[in-house]
Amino acid sequence: MPAYLIAYDVSSETARQDLVREIRSWPWVKLAETAYAVDTPDTPQTVYKQLARFLGRDDVVYVVRLRQPFAGYGPDTVNDWLQQRLR
Repeated sequence: MPAYLIAYDVSSETARQDLVREIRSWPWVKLAETAYAVDTPDTPQTVYKQLARFLGRDDVVYVVRLRQPFAGYGPDTVNDWLQQRLR
C-alpha cells in the first residue's frame, strides 16, 4: 500500500482532535507534532477529502506520497515503520 505524509496546521483544538482521530483510523506513525505518516490504499485526493471536512478557512493540510529512499533521525519505532512500508 502507498504511504503518505500528512502535515497540518489547524487552529481549532476541537478540529485538531477530530483530524488526528481520522488520521489514526489508518495504520499510522507520528513523525512530528503536526506530521504523520499513514499507510492506506486510498489516493492522496481521497485521503485529503476525508480530512478536509475538519478544516476551517485558515487551516492547512497536505497529503504527500512517501517513497524510498528517505533520511531522518528519530525513534527506532518510526524508522522501522517507514522502512517496512516505503517502497
